[in-house]
Amino acid sequence: MENIDLTLIIEAERIESASRLKERIEEIQEQIVEGMTGKGYRRAGYYERELVTSPGPVTLRITKLSKDGRITSPLLDALGIRRQKYSRELKMMLAEIASVASYGETSDAFKRITNAEAPKSTIHGFVQEIGSLIELNESVKGSSVIEPRGRSPFYQRKEQLDKGDHCV
Repeated sequence: MENIDLTLIIEAERIESASRLKERIEEIQEQIVEGMTGKGYRRAGYYERELVTSPGPVTLRITKLSKDGRITSPLLDALGIRRQKYSRELKMMLAEIASVASYGETSDAFKRITNAEAPKSTIHGFVQEIGSLIELNESVKGSSVIEPRGRSPFYQRKEQLDKGDHCV
């Protein structure tokens, strides 16, 4: 199954709202489900699941598929979010901000911008997780897993709020 990078979707399509991101993810899920139903899978219901992303929290309706008595939720695997509350792109973004601000400042800015919670201890965990990935990747390949792509939209919005610009 193909891995889907939420960061690329958010940046390429300039998604700024959680509702638009939810629509896009559900479109992607429908494409995945249609492809799998042609391979012997059948729909087996759905459940709701919250995912916290950079545009804000998104409540997804996750479709379950079954084949040979086994049930799967292919969207979770495609997005790499099985057993994850926070998206990978959000973890990397908050770890980036926490590298230049305190965990508390990062948490406060995230709450102001998205109206979602990311406690200081959670942000600390993101920094540790991303840091270990970078160290592992550098020891294996000699380069960083995080490619510099400029400031993230979240970081730019934090800078605007810090300057007192609340109308953007």
